[in-house]
Amino acid sequence: MSGPEADLSARFGDRAPFVEVEPALPFRVYEGRGAVALVGTPARVRAWLDGWRVAEGSPFRPVVLEETEGAVLLEPIGELVDPRAALLALPRGEARARGTRRAVLASLDAEVSLPRALGRLGVPRRKVDRYLDAEVDELVETLAVGFGGCEPGGWRRADKGIVALRMDRARPDGWLALELAALGDDGDDEVSSLARLAVALRRAALLGDTEDAARLAASLVGGSPEPSRVRVWIEGPDVARGLWEADGAEVDARRARWLLQHVDGVAVAGDRIRVRVEPPVRAGRRPPRREPRAERQRRLFSRWDEGVEVDDEGLVGLTPERLALAIAARVSGVVIDGTCGVGGLTIALARTAGVSRVVAVDRSAERLAMARHNAAIYGVEDRIELVHGDAAAVVRERAADALVLDPPWGGREYDRERVALGDLGMDVAATVEAFEGRVLLKLPRSFDPTTLPAGAWTLELLLDDREIAKLLLAERAPIRDRAP
Repeated sequence: MSGPEADLSARFGDRAPFVEVEPALPFRVYEGRGAVALVGTPARVRAWLDGWRVAEGSPFRPVVLEETEGAVLLEPIGELVDPRAALLALPRGEARARGTRRAVLASLDAEVSLPRALGRLGVPRRKVDRYLDAEVDELVETLAVGFGGCEPGGWRRADKGIVALRMDRARPDGWLALELAALGDDGDDEVSSLARLAVALRRAALLGDTEDAARLAASLVGGSPEPSRVRVWIEGPDVARGLWEADGAEVDARRARWLLQHVDGVAVAGDRIRVRVEPPVRAGRRPPRREPRAERQRRLFSRWDEGVEVDDEGLVGLTPERLALAIAARVSGVVIDGTCGVGGLTIALARTAGVSRVVAVDRSAERLAMARHNAAIYGVEDRIELVHGDAAAVVRERAADALVLDPPWGGREYDRERVALGDLGMDVAATVEAFEGRVLLKLPRSFDPTTLPAGAWTLELLLDDREIAKLLLAERAPIRDRAP
């Protein structure tokens, strides 16, 4: 036996064996002898235990037998019951809900920012703000302990009463209105409307199910809800065509919003990509997610954690490993890497079956030493000859089947609007003209192809594994293969 069941058996041996019953997201539920175990992240388990403590003495509070990191053991939980009937049968109190709608909505769920979720539904921002800033002052019914957003599937019969599995947001002055809204209550008072909206917004934020939230927002706030499906057209340079969606393709609105945020307006090959969406959806105000450092490092070198060495300049010019391997697959035989750096492309070339040998050139002895070290991590150092010198000189002296160049673009602050051949930090034209074999030239996506050296070049836009436009690859066939 392996997995959570084995772990539970090790923790609570006298209750084993444990069998998974069903998911009760964000927990998983397991039955053992005379007990039920809920398994989740340690932070989630701690939050729910805190909620149960708030609910001390409530008939809704389950009996906790034992707790440990990432799991809690409860008295047995039986069959599902009718949560609406259970709630309506309870004695109720009365409290006043006073403040802005924004404040009331925020109080209904501590885990999800409901006002922010409302602002992402495509309803005009000014209408959202006007709605949220209006005042609420109403009497509402309360329970002795409120659950801040239970769901029907979270109620079960146990020996001590009814169990609510949504206890992480329990509080003494909780809202009965929200519990009833989760069960489909049709009350038309202000707080009931907010409660129904809170439930829908929570589903939208956590599950991506925006249809109900958009409909409710449109009826309460005003304006038309954002469509769930739209058509997109991606216009711009030929190198960008077909890389994301076909013209007129129907996509989820979230996909369209991603395209508007990450693709629309990007300067590529002397032109600019434009994304057109019908019917329109908002692009969103959030900046693109910043990639975590550790995630980016492993994207550059999958074996980064084994001791890969880089300096700042070498890091800036590195090609993500997947793209480096895709570029390397286009050449064969003896290959000159005229701009080795810390070895990203060099190692990819050496790992390529059709490449017999790599001559790796760089003007920095320090970065060549790093390339040697990194090649040893991948076990390909015996297929690489490291040369300290100038690429143009090596090209004239060595016979090779292909030349790969990744000229310096200008560091992190390179011009993302337009880069010309003369802006690159080396004499690319002189190096390329001295070579008769196949040439692969790695260029920034904003490179102007009209400034390429003389010759018959093909151009391709390459995307990384996040679908972000990463670079242009210019390719020139061997001169000897050209028709006279």
